[in-house]
Amino acid sequence: MDYSYYFLENNYIIIDEEYYNTLIKNIAINHLLILFSLTCSLTILCCSKQERKQLQVAEIYSKV
Repeated sequence: MDYSYYFLENNYIIIDEEYYNTLIKNIAINHLLILFSLTCSLTILCCSKQERKQLQVAEIYSKV
């Protein structure tokens, strides 16, 4: 696969279609990774700030 591209005088870049499609796929994957990272970090942050209720264990006695 040849990733040759050429710089022109007016700052445009000419690339082939395969390289362009690869670029677009990588950008989409990066967006998914950013969303996943934000979701995980916000979940951890929100769960750590909630008030934790103390659980009490109650024994149940039954008369035999």
